[in-house]
Amino acid sequence: TPLSESTPSPLCAISSGTSRNHNTASAAPVATPSKMKNSSRARSRVFSGTLLLMSGRIIHASLTAASLLLAPACAPSPTPTTPPPCPGAYDEAAVVAVLETQRAAWNQGDLDGFLAGYEPSEALLFTSGASIRQGFEETRDKYRARYGDAPETMGTLAFEILDVRALGQCADAAIVLGRWALTDTPEAGAGVFSVILEKRGASWQIVHDHTSAEILPVP
Repeated sequence: TPLSESTPSPLCAISSGTSRNHNTASAAPVATPSKMKNSSRARSRVFSGTLLLMSGRIIHASLTAASLLLAPACAPSPTPTTPPPCPGAYDEAAVVAVLETQRAAWNQGDLDGFLAGYEPSEALLFTSGASIRQGFEETRDKYRARYGDAPETMGTLAFEILDVRALGQCADAAIVLGRWALTDTPEAGAGVFSVILEKRGASWQIVHDHTSAEILPVP
């Protein structure tokens, strides 16, 4: 809602008005005797005028100090700034497309195509079981060592997307929850995953991957 214009507090109004009145009093001319030397009346007027002048200066100094102390409180409130507009609309289909592209690349034995969905930097986080890996290079090395880079060793990957949610004020991030299943390989298994994606320019990239495997019963 629009903010109403700020009005000065009663203290500000009283301080301002009182300061003006006493400034006027202190600036008023003080009558001094002329041509009345050695007269008790003249000395009395001089003494009274001096006291009045000193009192005016003391009051003026006190009100000036009070005005300085009240100045921050009397200042108008700053106008809130409007946040910059979001660069574009949230596209859930584009988020899901990253995972679909990964699945298709995996099933073709294209490990590099699968990894293209991840952020290619040392900030990438990948957790699986009780292990935490950080960085794109380490993630790629672990995948290649375990699954190879051919259809015969990588097998067939399937995803089931369970939930997709936008994150952030501009919906420039998303979290995806799903199930995965890998067959036709000695490393076959199944489980659940959650990935966080961020929009980088016109594309989405996975910045955090958490994957867990089902524990199969011992025969």
